[in-house]
Amino acid sequence: MIEWLKWHLKILATIFFAILAYKEKLIKLLLCSKILSRKEKNRLIVKEDFIQGRGNIPLFYRLFSLSSSSPTVVIVHGLGEHGGRYAHVRDLFLDLGFSVVLMDNRGHGKSGGRRGHVQDFNYYLQDLFLLWEHLHLWKPLLLGHSLGGLITLRFAQTYPEEISALVVSSPFLGVKMEVPKWKTLFASYLSQIWPTFSLPTGLNPHHLSHDIEAVEKYKRDSLVHQTASARWFTESLKAQEKAFQEVHQLRMPLFFQLAGDDFLCSSKTAEVFFESIPFSQKQMQIYPAFYHEIYNEVEKEKPLQDLEEWVNENVLSIYKDLS
Repeated sequence: MIEWLKWHLKILATIFFAILAYKEKLIKLLLCSKILSRKEKNRLIVKEDFIQGRGNIPLFYRLFSLSSSSPTVVIVHGLGEHGGRYAHVRDLFLDLGFSVVLMDNRGHGKSGGRRGHVQDFNYYLQDLFLLWEHLHLWKPLLLGHSLGGLITLRFAQTYPEEISALVVSSPFLGVKMEVPKWKTLFASYLSQIWPTFSLPTGLNPHHLSHDIEAVEKYKRDSLVHQTASARWFTESLKAQEKAFQEVHQLRMPLFFQLAGDDFLCSSKTAEVFFESIPFSQKQMQIYPAFYHEIYNEVEKEKPLQDLEEWVNENVLSIYKDLS
């Protein structure tokens, strides 16, 4: 019996010291990993500059470049906001090895142009294409939120060969509350005789997110505005109609992330649009009880994790195949 105990104690001691030795190596590996991570971050090149958009409108952009060989994601923001509000989404892609580009749309953020106005919706697409040419972008991943979702969908339909894949969150394919016919007709009339006529959007910041801190930060942001012109309204309606008409042009991997309780954009319309896409490599995720800005919600980790997993499974392999 004593010999049996001695034998088992000897085995336990061997296992214990082996764990200690492994733990020390593991700590060393983690330290090395952190050092490498710092080195990677030190290689990050950050650039802020302007390009001349359609009609010589100055357009502000931010570039976070890891290397000339890294894949790139272009993030397009929504109405009344700007690219600076997507720092956490930017960091997610940097951790995945992507370079990141964020441009403020015309009439938004630090870019020029009348706030919330566009003379022709195609100007948004042409501005993006000018950014492609200026930065020599090669088949980047495109991500758009809200108005940015509509812009990126129309860009993907117009220039399908220019991108590798598309992600949209809470896309502006329709409004939650149906607009009375008389308002649409009145806006169409104003769009012709006074296209720059603008009114407050009436957006309630508390309908963006359940996260009070995120809402207060939005309200304090000096680069945020809440106006839209008559021409912007009619051009957006035309773009929505065109998006449905040309749904067959979407021939790249697609990921739709929809807010289940969106007070601004119609998730139902987005679902109908998604189902009509003929391309098979598509995925949709709905987040019940989430407000419009899913990446700024209290439980934002869920859509961000889903985004990361989708990119890992559907996008990174594209660049491996193309390289």
